[in-house]
Amino acid sequence: MLHFSLDSPDEDEHNRLEKVNCYSHVFKSLEIAKSLVSSLTILFTVTDETYLKTSRMHEIASKAGTAAK
Repeated sequence: MLHFSLDSPDEDEHNRLEKVNCYSHVFKSLEIAKSLVSSLTILFTVTDETYLKTSRMHEIASKAGTAAK
């Protein structure tokens, strides 16, 4: 099983929280990994800044064909 960390459904916020411009790389990595393994997970830590975005994270995980945890 592979896990991918996405800190926010918003690209700018994710990159700011990670301190690296890597939002688009997460999705590129998901596409590559989906061709290699059957089970992927997006890890999303709920914070004071992101708690209102859980439904958007679920949408992203569903579109990416992963489980959201």
